[in-house]
Amino acid sequence: MVYIPHIRGHKLTAYLTTTSPPSPTQLSLIHSSFSLGAYSRFPTPIAELHILANPSYASASLSHASMRRAESAAGSSAPFLVIDDETLTDGGVWYISDFATEDEVEDGEAESTDVLVKIRVRIEHVPVMHVNY
Repeated sequence: MVYIPHIRGHKLTAYLTTTSPPSPTQLSLIHSSFSLGAYSRFPTPIAELHILANPSYASASLSHASMRRAESAAGSSAPFLVIDDETLTDGGVWYISDFATEDEVEDGEAESTDVLVKIRVRIEHVPVMHVNY
């Protein structure tokens, strides 16, 4: 017999930047898609999704880089997700990591430390990608 304790998964925060608030059905679909990946290999989730509506991020003119800077200024270095209008149609979210480091610039992986490391990924793939990234 194998005992797998209930361990909380990584907490991932997702910010809504949609032009209009998603319906409860759309939010439920986002959560259920995320859960497909979170429970894909284990009986306990490998990640937890927390969707927040930060009014300062709701502006369509606010860039992902500005959001990352604001999060860093608030003391958070954790990656976060951005749910935008396309999420509701294509099922993808932006996974925002961090700005390139000096080592990445020296190794030629980025042009400068102003380069934001981000990727568009389907919601159900986020949990596995996050724990392996």
